[in-house]
Amino acid sequence: IAAEKAEKERLAEQQREADAAKQADQVLVMSYASAEDLERAHAQELQVIDTSIATTELQVHSQERSLAELLASAAEAERAGRAVPDAVATGIARVRKQIEDQNAFIARKEAEKEGVNRDFEAKLARYKELTAKAPGE
Repeated sequence: IAAEKAEKERLAEQQREADAAKQADQVLVMSYASAEDLERAHAQELQVIDTSIATTELQVHSQERSLAELLASAAEAERAGRAVPDAVATGIARVRKQIEDQNAFIARKEAEKEGVNRDFEAKLARYKELTAKAPGE
């Protein structure tokens, strides 16, 4: 009896997965009038990610300039035999953390881009498969 129940549950799960795949196929075909539309949507999605990366890179460059100024200020204080002011030391730590965080964000966006490209390739292949006309149609 337990084996029969497990088999019924397995078959029900397979049916749910098949239904979900069929629904996803319908959404895919209904969402795009052509493969070119799908390609345009992909290009737009990549553009959004690229813009986000470019903006973040500009922020990193600005933060790196700030860090260089803070480090120069700290070096100047040390050369003069003074202690590095707390505000400068705190600023150095803060800006380094910001740069680290922004670089991590860029890495995540690059990984996201790779995922978007993988998904697109699979989506495009499936779209073409679903929309292909059989010979004689």
